[in-house]
Amino acid sequence: MSTNYKGYEYFYVNGSSHTKGGGFEAEGTTWTWELMAPYYKEHYNVEWTTCEDVNWGTRLSELINIPCHNHAMQGGGLDRAIRKTYEFIESNWDNRHKFFIILETPDQSRVDVYYNPWKEYFLMNDDHEIGFRTATTNYFPDPPGVDAVQEDFKWYYEKFHDRVEHFKANERNLAGLYSFCKRSGIAIKIMDGHRAVHYKANYDKTDVISYDNNDLNLIDWCINNKKQIKHETNFTVIDGHPGYFAHIEYAKIIKEWLDVNL
Repeated sequence: MSTNYKGYEYFYVNGSSHTKGGGFEAEGTTWTWELMAPYYKEHYNVEWTTCEDVNWGTRLSELINIPCHNHAMQGGGLDRAIRKTYEFIESNWDNRHKFFIILETPDQSRVDVYYNPWKEYFLMNDDHEIGFRTATTNYFPDPPGVDAVQEDFKWYYEKFHDRVEHFKANERNLAGLYSFCKRSGIAIKIMDGHRAVHYKANYDKTDVISYDNNDLNLIDWCINNKKQIKHETNFTVIDGHPGYFAHIEYAKIIKEWLDVNL
């Protein structure tokens, strides 16, 4: 790889499964593998080992020739992305002018919860109709013993969690992270233009990828252009994640945007 792109030596991304490459997990970890892998091989002659081979962060890294640090996770929420981004900045503080950040900003159905008995963070996911769904430290595969602690998280969700309040907190915390980065001279780009609606005066237009065109937000772009896995597999696999070729095309879009706005 080259030494830099526009003066930067590496970049950092975070978000949910859409940024991690959800749907393209390693063989044997998801029920869709046995349908997806043969379809993509037969119809497109493409293969992959893990989602790291597929996701748009990897594809962008190939285009701009600098390393990508992708800390996104299946089921990950905006609060997790913010926490992990701060941790990355802390670990790379002396090199803060050598990297830039791109954040996918997942919706409020995903919650970052620290669980004392396990001494680690859990991914807690909910549904706006049914409420609490599940909590785990990792989806592929779920860790041993996770089923036994679901009642703890259900209790926490019902007693202390509110979707609207969680959304408000996320918006405030994202504004705080963005402001911290700007004050510290760290280049940060936000994927979703909806995030510029709240505290709009806080965000520079050139720092929000979909500021004028929300279609440039990854999942909206996939939905509006029929680029999800279900479209690429002709509905052989009903999966709403970005497709194999969607990640490639989206990386090209991001590069063109960064060429102008970074």
